[in-house]
Amino acid sequence: MKGKRRLLMGLGLLAIGLVALTALGPGSVRGQKMSDRAKLWINDFAGAALLSDGVNGGWYIDNQLLESPDNDRCVTGRVDNSGFFFIYMDFGQEAGSDCSQSLGIPPRAYTIVPLQGNQTYYSAPNKFRIRSEKLFSTKRTTPIAFMFYNEGISYEVRTDTEVPISKLGNTRTLTYNGTATLWRISMAPIKPVPVYSHFYFPFQITVEPVAQ
Repeated sequence: MKGKRRLLMGLGLLAIGLVALTALGPGSVRGQKMSDRAKLWINDFAGAALLSDGVNGGWYIDNQLLESPDNDRCVTGRVDNSGFFFIYMDFGQEAGSDCSQSLGIPPRAYTIVPLQGNQTYYSAPNKFRIRSEKLFSTKRTTPIAFMFYNEGISYEVRTDTEVPISKLGNTRTLTYNGTATLWRISMAPIKPVPVYSHFYFPFQITVEPVAQ
């Protein structure tokens, strides 16, 4: 029950974040000023269950940053001053949720290796996102979710335990060597249903905020 409440809260935060991006641009999330844009790196180490798409050396850079390359024009990453981090792989400041299609560029993505070959839940995944509620807070661990759509249905991979946060300057690195569960998210009302439980999900990601 505790895990379900946490999942529902996280989904609410994601929805609020998307509304803020769409309506307000820099805007606010959960009443907080969006203080920094962000970039994400996925470490494609041997045996990782989370892999980047191989573009930009595994970096995903917010489209408004000067260093953002053309193929990241649909990447939107933010950190707010409550510690909440999220990144959308296919959402642009001007093009919205159909960004890659509107701009005619390949969408950025990542691969969840344990789900490959699963035609029910992972046949044509798209609209990849990541959120972490406490990544830049004072906490030592954080929940994290890796989200995508498949055939119009929203799915979410959540670690079964919170992930330790490694801090170096203003960067945060999450290294995980445990299990995760895939949830199918039914809408109206929101109802998360576990569909693939406790699979091995080692990964490492690094997030760096960039003040504007």
